[in-house]
Amino acid sequence: MHHKSIRIALVGMATFASCLLASCGTSCGDLPPFETVDMTLTPQTISAGEQVTVVASFDMNMSRNAGFDVQSIGAVILDAIGVEFIGQFAASVFRQDMGEPPFVSGVILAGEVLDDRTFQMTLEYPAGTAPTSLPVEVGADTGPGDCSTGVFGEATLTITSGA
Repeated sequence: MHHKSIRIALVGMATFASCLLASCGTSCGDLPPFETVDMTLTPQTISAGEQVTVVASFDMNMSRNAGFDVQSIGAVILDAIGVEFIGQFAASVFRQDMGEPPFVSGVILAGEVLDDRTFQMTLEYPAGTAPTSLPVEVGADTGPGDCSTGVFGEATLTITSGA
C-alpha cells in the first residue's frame, strides 16, 4: 500500500495555519489510528485522449461515523512503478475558508467529494499514452499535526490506448 503517499500529499498541500484548525496539540487519546480501507473505482478502465469521470467509493464512511472531523481530502495517481505523482488533488477546510479552490495537477483535472463514502474526479490522459495500470490513492484525514488520523484507499486504474 502507498497510503503514506496520500499523507505526504495532503500534508504537503497544507500550511501551518491549517494545523490550528485541526486542533493540533490536543489530546490524541480519542483519535483512532490511520487506517487503510477498501476502495473501488468506477470505471476501472479508461481510454487515453478522453476526459472521463471516475468515482472512488469507500466501503465505509470516510470519517468513520464521526470518529474524526475530516479537515482535508486528497487523491494521487502514481506512475506505473508507484514512485512519482502524475496526478494530484488536494482540498482542505483551510483552503476553502481562505476562498481557495482545491489544488489539482497532472492528469487530475478536477475533484469533488460527493458524500461521506464517494469522491469523484475528472481525469484525462494524453492521447498516445501507452496502455498501463496505475495505482490511485484517495484519502481523508484530520490534517497535519501530532494528533492526526485518517482513512486511505487504493485501487488500480487501467489506461487503454483509446479508439
